[in-house]
Amino acid sequence: MAFSADSRFLCFTSNTETVHIFKIEGPIPKELRLEEEIALQFEARERDAINPPGWYDYFEQTKRAVTDYLAPTRDFASAILPETANLNVASLKDVDDKLHVLVAISTRKYFVFLIKKEGGVATLIKSEKLHSKVTSPTPDENPVVPSPFFRNIFR
Repeated sequence: MAFSADSRFLCFTSNTETVHIFKIEGPIPKELRLEEEIALQFEARERDAINPPGWYDYFEQTKRAVTDYLAPTRDFASAILPETANLNVASLKDVDDKLHVLVAISTRKYFVFLIKKEGGVATLIKSEKLHSKVTSPTPDENPVVPSPFFRNIFR
């Protein structure tokens, strides 16, 4: 999970091939309107009168609130990874006023996706293998030099 620097977007990844980007700003989705919240609170009070809540119940309420907030209406964009791995880590970065998703996977590869202003499926613009800084290149290998694009991202 990662936020963009301006806190307008939230990015989730898992061990699947999809990275989801949610837009945090904007109107509250229909699913979170006041009438439904009041009805849910009324149901919770009735349930609590029969069974007093425990710590797990509070955890479940928080989980439901987060899930409701990240409703499909806030699902802004997604990136499809060309391959899957046991562990994926994603981050969001603005470069030249364009939002990018950078994803590193445990098979030592990384991908850079461009997010369109209107959202939707992100475009894969870069894919490379990660090289370890611990091992030195052999004399017959060329050292890895980052591309100008990545020097701009990580400055």
